[in-house]
Amino acid sequence: MDESKIPSVDKPKQKRNLKDRVPVNGSTRNILSVQYQDPNYKYRWVINDPDRVAKFRDGWWEPDDDERNLKVGDRKVDTSAGTSSIVETKAGMGRKYILMKLPKELWEADQKAKHDEIDRVEAEMLREAKNDRYGNVVVDRSGKADPYATPGS
Repeated sequence: MDESKIPSVDKPKQKRNLKDRVPVNGSTRNILSVQYQDPNYKYRWVINDPDRVAKFRDGWWEPDDDERNLKVGDRKVDTSAGTSSIVETKAGMGRKYILMKLPKELWEADQKAKHDEIDRVEAEMLREAKNDRYGNVVVDRSGKADPYATPGS
């Protein structure tokens, strides 16, 4: 029988290489991954809104323009790169993300400042809490204890 006369839906499927398959669900693909990240920087996706980007620029964040990162995300259907040298990707609802970076030592200083503020607030809360009024107040940062568990349960 002449195979050219068989409708394409009835033709046997060709064997496929499983390495080339890209699952449709989002659980196995990282659409915001970037190939190259300088270990001396911390990276962050920021909504490309002029006010938001200006806020980050005031904090010394800078747009990433590394041409190796222009193709954003794991392999996917839409892999077209934009015409800008700044790394961007779609954020949905007509918006875009812009990839920004900050030198690691500045990022670490920001993190320390955040944790110092948390420590200060916790210390103030503990000073204000009276053990005889609220019971024994303990801050547990292990993440293992259930604060609502009753002893012996």
